[in-house]
Amino acid sequence: MLRKIKSNIYKYSERNAICINNEYYTYHEFGKKITAIRKRLDDVKSPENVNVGILVSDDLEIYAAIFAVWYAGLTFIPINPRFPEDRINNIINQAKPSIIISLNSDYDRLLSNQNCLIIHAEEPDTGHIDLTTPDLNEDNIFYTIFTSGSAGIPKGVQITYKNIRSYIESFHNLELNLDFNDKFLQIFSLSFDASIQSYLYAFYIGACV
Repeated sequence: MLRKIKSNIYKYSERNAICINNEYYTYHEFGKKITAIRKRLDDVKSPENVNVGILVSDDLEIYAAIFAVWYAGLTFIPINPRFPEDRINNIINQAKPSIIISLNSDYDRLLSNQNCLIIHAEEPDTGHIDLTTPDLNEDNIFYTIFTSGSAGIPKGVQITYKNIRSYIESFHNLELNLDFNDKFLQIFSLSFDASIQSYLYAFYIGACV
């Protein structure tokens, strides 16, 4: 799946990958952002802890950060900065990410008591795209999504690469005849599971989100 998206970033480089607030970003721009953040992750990641938290928002850099985590062979932990502070702390205490990516330095105050490295998603472009696909086992954790906690403490649900592959294949087998000319509507918080379903297949076929 990551190899296919990497191929599309090159193949559809001049086509639009994302539109946010009426501003369009091409696959080439998207790929450069992913590369910049992935390079930073490669410099600081720890083999002992693959979990990377991301304070999510509807910004190009945050979408890029998600894919940078995956292309670095790490696990994405979405954290909504608008959640109550107790919930944020609970998620971090359970997931124990070694790194947290934030776009807005104003959010750093939420992380001041956490024992992890904070990096910002506004990494300068390297001027090129390098999305070397990691050698991952299908049982590796792709991301961990936390439940609402309405019945108690939020619980982390681990989604593997095998789960994602099965989802992509099942959606493809619906034969909806979707292709790179289509647009996908993404209306969910990036901390909600349905958001991943909204953009992942779009990038898999080279469409625009």
